[in-house]
Amino acid sequence: MLCFCSMHFPSTHNNLSTLQSLQSDATNKINALEDKTQYLGDGCNLKTIGYKYHVEHDMEDETNNGKIASITFKKKLNQTILGLSYASNIRVHNVDSPSRWYFQIDGQECSRPAKLDIALHQGIVNNRMQPSVLKGVCQATSAGNIGQGQHTISVHVQAIYGNSDAHSKWGSTSTLELQEMCPPF
Repeated sequence: MLCFCSMHFPSTHNNLSTLQSLQSDATNKINALEDKTQYLGDGCNLKTIGYKYHVEHDMEDETNNGKIASITFKKKLNQTILGLSYASNIRVHNVDSPSRWYFQIDGQECSRPAKLDIALHQGIVNNRMQPSVLKGVCQATSAGNIGQGQHTISVHVQAIYGNSDAHSKWGSTSTLELQEMCPPF
Protein backbone atom coordinates (compact mmCIF):
# COMPACT_ATOMS: atom_id res chain seq x y z
CA MET A 1 0.00 0.00 0.00
CA LEU A 2 1.34 3.35 -0.94
CA CYS A 3 0.32 6.55 0.82
CA PHE A 4 0.71 10.03 -0.48
CA CYS A 5 0.55 12.15 2.63
CA SER A 6 0.76 15.81 3.18
CA MET A 7 2.56 16.94 6.34
CA HIS A 8 2.60 20.42 7.78
CA PHE A 9 5.76 21.58 9.57
CA PRO A 10 5.50 24.74 11.62
CA SER A 11 8.05 27.39 10.86
CA THR A 12 11.44 27.19 12.58
CA HIS A 13 10.77 30.51 14.28
CA ASN A 14 7.66 29.13 16.02
CA ASN A 15 9.51 25.99 17.21
CA LEU A 16 12.35 28.05 18.68
CA SER A 17 9.93 30.40 20.41
CA THR A 18 7.97 27.46 21.90
CA LEU A 19 11.17 25.76 23.08
CA GLN A 20 12.42 28.97 24.73
CA SER A 21 9.08 29.42 26.45
CA LEU A 22 9.10 25.84 27.80
CA GLN A 23 12.69 26.22 28.99
CA SER A 24 11.84 29.48 30.78
CA ASP A 25 8.80 27.87 32.47
CA ALA A 26 10.87 24.87 33.63
CA THR A 27 13.62 27.13 35.02
CA ASN A 28 11.06 29.22 36.93
CA LYS A 29 9.45 26.08 38.42
CA ILE A 30 12.83 24.68 39.49
CA ASN A 31 13.83 27.98 41.10
CA ALA A 32 10.50 28.21 42.95
CA LEU A 33 10.90 24.64 44.21
CA GLU A 34 14.47 25.32 45.43
CA ASP A 35 13.30 28.46 47.23
CA LYS A 36 10.67 26.43 49.10
CA THR A 37 12.71 23.34 49.98
CA GLN A 38 16.39 24.18 50.07
CA TYR A 39 16.51 26.80 52.78
CA LEU A 40 15.84 25.90 56.38
CA GLY A 41 16.16 29.46 57.62
CA ASP A 42 18.93 31.86 58.58
CA GLY A 43 20.92 31.02 55.43
CA CYS A 44 21.26 27.31 56.23
CA ASN A 45 20.58 25.03 53.27
CA LEU A 46 20.55 21.28 52.85
CA LYS A 47 23.94 21.15 51.18
CA THR A 48 27.36 21.22 52.77
CA ILE A 49 28.26 24.82 53.64
CA GLY A 50 32.01 24.34 53.95
CA TYR A 51 34.52 21.54 53.53
CA LYS A 52 38.19 20.94 54.32
CA TYR A 53 40.37 17.87 53.80
CA HIS A 54 43.90 17.12 55.06
CA VAL A 55 46.01 14.16 53.92
CA GLU A 56 49.25 12.73 55.27
CA HIS A 57 51.05 9.76 53.76
CA ASP A 58 53.46 7.49 55.61
CA MET A 59 53.82 9.89 58.54
CA GLU A 60 54.51 7.47 61.40
CA ASP A 61 53.53 8.93 64.80
CA GLU A 62 54.50 7.35 68.14
CA THR A 63 52.72 9.93 70.31
CA ASN A 64 51.25 8.28 73.42
CA ASN A 65 49.53 11.37 74.88
CA GLY A 66 48.94 14.42 72.72
CA LYS A 67 47.97 15.86 69.34
CA ILE A 68 48.59 13.78 66.21
CA ALA A 69 46.80 15.86 63.52
CA SER A 70 45.09 19.25 63.13
CA ILE A 71 43.58 21.68 60.65
CA THR A 72 42.15 25.18 60.88
CA PHE A 73 38.75 25.97 59.46
CA LYS A 74 36.61 29.10 59.08
CA LYS A 75 33.00 28.29 60.00
CA LYS A 76 30.59 30.40 57.96
CA LEU A 77 27.34 30.21 59.97
CA ASN A 78 26.47 30.07 63.68
CA GLN A 79 23.63 27.52 63.40
CA THR A 80 25.57 24.84 61.51
CA ILE A 81 27.24 21.73 62.96
CA LEU A 82 30.59 20.14 62.15
CA GLY A 83 30.89 16.69 60.60
CA LEU A 84 34.32 15.29 61.52
CA SER A 85 36.18 12.25 60.24
CA TYR A 86 39.68 10.90 60.87
CA ALA A 87 40.90 7.72 59.17
CA SER A 88 44.24 6.09 59.90
CA ASN A 89 45.71 2.91 61.30
CA ILE A 90 46.33 2.63 65.03
CA ARG A 91 47.66 0.18 67.59
CA VAL A 92 48.61 -0.20 71.25
CA HIS A 93 51.71 -2.36 71.79
CA ASN A 94 53.74 -4.06 74.52
CA VAL A 95 51.62 -2.99 77.48
CA ASP A 96 48.35 -4.02 79.02
CA SER A 97 46.91 -0.51 78.84
CA PRO A 98 44.32 0.90 76.40
CA SER A 99 44.45 4.21 74.53
CA ARG A 100 41.77 6.45 73.09
CA TRP A 101 41.78 8.67 70.01
CA TYR A 102 39.47 11.71 70.07
CA PHE A 103 38.63 15.09 68.49
CA GLN A 104 39.08 18.53 70.02
CA ILE A 105 37.69 21.80 68.70
CA ASP A 106 39.68 24.80 69.92
CA GLY A 107 41.23 22.69 72.69
CA GLN A 108 37.91 21.29 73.99
CA GLU A 109 36.28 17.90 73.39
CA CYS A 110 32.89 17.78 71.75
CA SER A 111 30.07 17.58 74.30
CA ARG A 112 26.94 17.82 72.15
CA PRO A 113 25.56 15.55 70.95
CA ALA A 114 28.35 13.43 72.56
CA LYS A 115 32.10 12.88 72.84
CA LEU A 116 33.73 11.72 69.62
CA ASP A 117 36.29 9.04 70.47
CA ILE A 118 37.39 5.46 69.90
CA ALA A 119 39.41 3.23 72.25
CA LEU A 120 41.72 0.32 71.62
CA HIS A 121 43.09 -2.36 73.94
CA GLN A 122 45.24 -5.05 72.31
CA GLY A 123 47.13 -6.64 75.18
CA ILE A 124 50.82 -7.27 75.78
CA VAL A 125 51.82 -9.50 72.86
CA ASN A 126 49.86 -7.93 70.01
CA ASN A 127 51.57 -5.59 67.51
CA ARG A 128 48.92 -5.33 64.84
CA MET A 129 48.16 -2.01 63.15
CA GLN A 130 44.47 -1.84 62.40
CA PRO A 131 42.59 0.56 60.14
CA SER A 132 40.21 2.75 62.12
CA VAL A 133 37.80 5.60 61.47
CA LEU A 134 36.80 8.16 64.07
CA LYS A 135 33.68 9.91 62.81
CA GLY A 136 30.75 11.95 64.11
CA VAL A 137 29.10 15.36 64.35
CA CYS A 138 29.71 18.11 66.86
CA GLN A 139 27.48 21.05 67.69
CA ALA A 140 29.10 22.23 70.94
CA THR A 141 32.01 21.79 73.35
CA SER A 142 32.10 22.54 77.08
CA ALA A 143 32.83 26.15 76.03
CA GLY A 144 29.43 26.34 74.24
CA ASN A 145 28.12 26.17 70.68
CA ILE A 146 30.75 26.23 67.95
CA GLY A 147 30.06 29.63 66.42
CA GLN A 148 30.97 31.37 63.22
CA GLY A 149 34.68 32.12 62.72
CA GLN A 150 38.11 30.49 62.75
CA HIS A 151 38.50 27.16 64.60
CA THR A 152 41.21 24.55 65.10
CA ILE A 153 40.11 20.95 64.83
CA SER A 154 42.61 18.38 66.16
CA VAL A 155 42.91 14.65 66.75
CA HIS A 156 44.54 13.48 69.98
CA VAL A 157 45.62 10.19 71.51
CA GLN A 158 45.58 9.52 75.25
CA ALA A 159 46.40 6.59 77.55
CA ILE A 160 43.22 5.58 79.37
CA TYR A 161 45.26 4.26 82.30
CA GLY A 162 48.85 3.15 82.78
CA ASN A 163 51.68 3.68 80.31
CA SER A 164 50.09 2.93 76.98
CA ASP A 165 52.34 2.55 73.91
CA ALA A 166 50.09 4.03 71.22
CA HIS A 167 51.01 4.25 67.57
CA SER A 168 49.22 6.07 64.72
CA LYS A 169 49.60 6.51 60.95
CA TRP A 170 52.15 3.75 60.32
CA GLY A 171 52.87 3.15 56.61
CA SER A 172 49.54 4.39 55.25
CA THR A 173 47.59 7.45 54.19
CA SER A 174 45.78 9.24 57.02
CA THR A 175 42.98 11.71 56.37
CA LEU A 176 41.30 14.39 58.47
CA GLU A 177 38.06 15.65 56.97
CA LEU A 178 35.69 18.39 58.11
CA GLN A 179 32.27 19.48 56.82
CA GLU A 180 30.16 22.40 57.95
CA MET A 181 26.53 21.41 57.47
CA CYS A 182 23.01 22.13 58.60
CA PRO A 183 21.81 20.08 61.56
CA PRO A 184 19.43 17.23 60.72
CA PHE A 185 17.35 18.11 63.79
